[in-house]
Amino acid sequence: MGTGFSPRGKTLTVMCPTRGRPDNLRKLVGNMVGTAVCTQSWELFLVCDKDDAETVVAAMDVREEFGNMSVRVLVRPRSPNLSRDYYNWIACGDCPVAPAGKFYWAIGDDIRIETKGWDRIMERELEQYVDRVGDRVVYAFPQDTSPNKPNLGYSWGWFPVLSREAVRILGYFFPPAYPTWGADMVLARIFNSPLVKRALPLSVRVSHVSYHQYRNVPKDSTSKSMEERFVELGEARRGHDRAQFRQDVARVSEAINGMGKRKRV
Repeated sequence: MGTGFSPRGKTLTVMCPTRGRPDNLRKLVGNMVGTAVCTQSWELFLVCDKDDAETVVAAMDVREEFGNMSVRVLVRPRSPNLSRDYYNWIACGDCPVAPAGKFYWAIGDDIRIETKGWDRIMERELEQYVDRVGDRVVYAFPQDTSPNKPNLGYSWGWFPVLSREAVRILGYFFPPAYPTWGADMVLARIFNSPLVKRALPLSVRVSHVSYHQYRNVPKDSTSKSMEERFVELGEARRGHDRAQFRQDVARVSEAINGMGKRKRV
């Protein structure tokens, strides 16, 4: 079967921290593989905590079961900062295995992909977009079909995609001042800023069991821990909004303008 994908590297590095949900993890990977066109076009990084032996075993089993695709299982000490020590750890090149993707996609173990051929669609839409803007800076997101997604007045998604260039400019995938919830919203605000304007809605659809939004879904231990950390670091988040946010917008804007000038020359 023809793939239609470039043989150079991977299109996507999919980043998925997982804890305390081995059944969710198995279902997630089965769903991703079952709806993909070519598993050779993307790689999956599963990040587990050392003290969560059950999840480590489940991740190893998944890697064994889907041996025809690139599944990286990374085990690290548990950290309360999901942004800095899990997603950024991978995207910024600090983990032991260098990611090969041209784009990074942050997901959770509680999503399911509804669109068949999602990998081919994402590659096409992302590459067409960065070709059009000329600087390969993009923030993108799939359509989330969950009924509880807030309307913030700008384009955003719970599970964002950033180009490698966007990560390099920012120095992070998620702002580390937001250790759990809220990091996705701040990221969206940066790329929806009038100075940046690099937000791309994708046509791929995903569903999401959002424990902190659904009132009729009881929180599991992982969700409770994330919520506690979100509340504890309220002042750090406000500090980011006051100062760092403006600096990050300026950094991306200046980089885009500089890339555009070099291209015109």
